Formats: sequence, C-alpha cells, structure tokens
Amino acid sequence: MFHEMVPLAWAVRCAGHEVRACGPARMGETITDAGLPAVLVDGSDGALLDGALLDGALLDGILDFAGRWRADLVVGPGADRPGALAVSRSGADPLVVDPVPRSLRGIDGGSVAVRHVPYHGPALVGEALRRPPRQPWTCVTSAAGDGLPIPELFDLVGEFDLDVVAAVDAGLVPAGTSIPDNLRLFDRCMLPALLPHAAAIVHGGDIGAVLTAIAFGVPQIAVTGDDVGLAGLVAGSGAGVLAGDAEDALERAVTADHHLRRSADRLRGELRSAPPPHELVGALVRFATN
Repeated sequence: MFHEMVPLAWAVRCAGHEVRACGPARMGETITDAGLPAVLVDGSDGALLDGALLDGALLDGILDFAGRWRADLVVGPGADRPGALAVSRSGADPLVVDPVPRSLRGIDGGSVAVRHVPYHGPALVGEALRRPPRQPWTCVTSAAGDGLPIPELFDLVGEFDLDVVAAVDAGLVPAGTSIPDNLRLFDRCMLPALLPHAAAIVHGGDIGAVLTAIAFGVPQIAVTGDDVGLAGLVAGSGAGVLAGDAEDALERAVTADHHLRRSADRLRGELRSAPPPHELVGALVRFATN
C-alpha cells in the first residue's frame, strides 16, 4: 500500500510539514524514487506493501522510530491491515486513512476517507501513449505474488480478437516468453497512462491495480485464486468479475458489456466524492494538535 500513500505524503510535505516513510529494506529504492525521505527498519521482507502479516521485528522498528523521532502523527492505510496495526500501536496520535470507496469497506472502523490518486512509480510517457488509440484496448497488469499467471496469459493473447497493453514489471516476464503481435509491453508504472483508454483491465487482485481501475472507471476482470480480497468486493458491486484462469479472463474481456461499465462509473463517482489528499492535510493537523 505504499504507492497508494504517496500522494497524501506529498500533500503533507507541500503544506510545509516533515514526513518520513517507514518500511523494510527492500522498499528503500521505491520510497526514494517517490521523492520521500526513507526510514528503513529491521525485519524480514514482511509485506507491509503486500498486505501479508506484518513481521514482529518490522513492526517494532517502525514503532521505535516513531517514538525516537517524536512524530506528532502516524498515518497508515486502512486497506492495509498491517499498516493499520502499526498505526494503532504507535505512541503518536494514530490515524488510519482509507482510499477504498465507502460501499466496499463493510463496517466503518473509524478510518478517514481519502480519494485515491493513482501513482505506481516514476513513469516516462513515450510517443506510443501521447495520442488516444483508434479503439479501446484491454489492459493487463500483474504484481509480484498476485494470482495472474503472466506467461500463460501471454501465450493465449494471440488467440483472441483483442488489442492488449500489458503493464508488467520485466522481472515477471520470464526470458524467452513469446510476445504476440496484438500485445504491447510496458513497465507497470505506466498503468495510469494506459487505463484512460482501456475497455477493461485484467489483473491478479493487487490492491493498487484494483483502486487505480476504480479511479478510471474501468471494468475489472480478476484472477485471484482463493484470496479474492478487494477484487471480490468489486465483483460483488457489479463493476468487475472473477475469472478462474487466464483463458477465462481473456474470454470475459472480449464479452465485457455496458453493465460492467455502468457499475464501474458508479464506483468511480463514489471514489471521487472523497476528499483529495490536499484537502485532508488540515484535518490531519487538527487531529495531531487536539
């Protein structure tokens, strides 16, 4: 959930406040690429980003730094349970913010709503993306550890009448993988540049992909395996579907209809009704000083 917090962190910095971004060692480059001061703490590669159980040493390191730095406020994402745990156990005033549309949150646990602003890392928008495509394309994206089998999906794309753009980190595409003629490959950070022209998105349930698709009103087709997570709630809202495997996902992309689009538009409107990050800064300051 780090990428989802970057716009809020920058809003706070631009208002003149000090910000530190805490995480495990593997997040160092990710944090500094976002232009934020990084504090790397000991622990395993416990997935503060990926939503897995937070490693005890990592949690202790975050709490220790918050105390030594004398932070006035510790902010974490409500959609990331480990991050929320770190916030709730900190000595500073804790505040959980949640970019998930309210209708998908279930019981409101007291978190503060914030509008999701898509950010997936530094991106260079090349010539191929500087003008709209002749017809909407199908976007495919995957993150490490999600449920989407990229090599299998790439092998199948050529069998479908789809124009496919894939936003996938190079490390997830094995050497020698065949790229069909109807597929163009981009880095995953390009996802926000691809979705404005997408008819549908196929993903593996990664929360960043789910929220970014909601922000652009794009119907979602998720291959998640047993852990449906937020993608399952999107499917329940009518703005997406759950697919059993890569072939099923591509078949559903071909048949995505206006009903999915209408529900996706509704979710986008709900997301946009939440305050953007810069409007939340004043509330954060008041919360910390009261």
